[in-house]
Amino acid sequence: MIDTNYRRLLRTLLLPINLKLEETCVEALRDDLLNTLGGNFEEHELWLLGQIDCWQEDNKPPPALKKLVCHLLEVGNYDYKTEISTTYFACHGDLIKTHLFSHSSASSYLSNLLLIARLADEDKMSSAQISVIMNAMNPSINFERRSLQPIIAKMKISAGSSFGKKEIDELWEMDKSSIEDAFGDLGLTGCIDKVTEIASSLGYKKDLSYQLEVLANQNDTPEKYTPYIQILHYQCSILEYYDHLVKDFYEFSPRGQACTRLLDKYPNSIKNASNPFLNNAKSVALVDSSWAASKKNKEYEGALVLFHILSELDKLGYAARKELAQWLRYFIHRFLDLAEPLGNPLPNQLNENKFNKALEALLQMNSGTKGIIEQRIVDALCLASYQKDWKSRGIGDAVNTSNLSKKKLGDCDFQKFDSKEVHAYEAHGGNLSQGYLDEHMRTLPKLLKPRLNEWQSFSDVSDWKVTIWFIAHEFSAIVPDKVNISGVDVEVKFLSFTKFATQVGVEHALPFLKSHLIEPLSKSTTPAFVRRAFMAIYNS
Repeated sequence: MIDTNYRRLLRTLLLPINLKLEETCVEALRDDLLNTLGGNFEEHELWLLGQIDCWQEDNKPPPALKKLVCHLLEVGNYDYKTEISTTYFACHGDLIKTHLFSHSSASSYLSNLLLIARLADEDKMSSAQISVIMNAMNPSINFERRSLQPIIAKMKISAGSSFGKKEIDELWEMDKSSIEDAFGDLGLTGCIDKVTEIASSLGYKKDLSYQLEVLANQNDTPEKYTPYIQILHYQCSILEYYDHLVKDFYEFSPRGQACTRLLDKYPNSIKNASNPFLNNAKSVALVDSSWAASKKNKEYEGALVLFHILSELDKLGYAARKELAQWLRYFIHRFLDLAEPLGNPLPNQLNENKFNKALEALLQMNSGTKGIIEQRIVDALCLASYQKDWKSRGIGDAVNTSNLSKKKLGDCDFQKFDSKEVHAYEAHGGNLSQGYLDEHMRTLPKLLKPRLNEWQSFSDVSDWKVTIWFIAHEFSAIVPDKVNISGVDVEVKFLSFTKFATQVGVEHALPFLKSHLIEPLSKSTTPAFVRRAFMAIYNS
């Protein structure tokens, strides 16, 4: 049975030990004191308390006490026992000398050292973020990044030790290669809408749409708030690797090599001449609304928006914060792309024969542009097919535009009020698989709901009929049976690009193809890889 006297004596030391090993530590304490001193508990207690007094008076632990405590820290931990036992007294002294803690406060502080080590190493928390956790658990002790950072560094598990130029380079390339799938040919406003929708699903409470519109400053000079965008970019880059309190600017050396590497990647057209942290947050440990209020009028809105974004990020759990940080970086990459001159522009004048051959090839094979060219072709063929009494939705929308938000039943659709019909079109490059079709059919009742609400305001919804045409190069999916959704008959049909073009008539569709395929390809919102793909086919 555990000796309660020695347990009480152990607890006076406030050592950072694993509670599962407390009994083992009590036994080790008792055995060490018996072997060293002999005698009884009263003598052991008197000796130990005297040693602690000497440590406190001299600001230096007596050798015998240091040996005993280091042994207990080794015995009392499974993990990090070496890191803790070899640095404990150095950390204690540093808290007193550098951070002006009292002896007892330093001991209380370090009683959490095992948890601090776990948070830094296993949970990849920065010192700033650990301080938030520790202060919530121990409000009587003032945990700060300034005092935590050197302690974690002494244990050689410091957050940021592997965050440098290499990580910035890898993340930059990874993000840049992802924005094509993330945004397709969405313009900046569409990207803002998508990131805002994702942020809301992750628990972001403020109006991110407004905040990103302010930073992008599309209606004025886009470089106006570049320094704040750069700060946001760097803080969001940190979150890919560490659970960090992003309102804290200085833990990850914003004037160091990693940040410099990121800033150097910005295009010259909007690059800021100097370090944005140095210019906008010099000696600011933690940004707040007062920091934003200190800015000049022309900078205030951007600074306030930045503070609000960082503040809301800090309210999210790490998984959500990391996910949203990724999407914010994607948005910044799209913002940077649009600030550059148009990449791989099309010729001012296309050769008609070469264009016709390219069109013939595109009708027969996947363009490899993630559906962007295919959707523009379907737009053009549809416009050539329907008269003005059919009202269109979705023509010209980006491939990543939400059908639900636009209240459309496909990439585009055409509605005729007199006959109560809707023809919807889904463009698909390459093979239409069963999985893709099944997913569209699964979401169809949700897509149809806004239209049902619209129709029932002036008609009987059961009078309406919907036909959805899937346009693809090949089909491995099986045409589903007709279904009735909330009283509306829905039929699905398959049609190849070649047959669709033949039905419409290529000659008849040419003016629409030029206005709804070539013109969009020449816009800056269309990624350069799409123009490269088109020109490769055009020149083949």
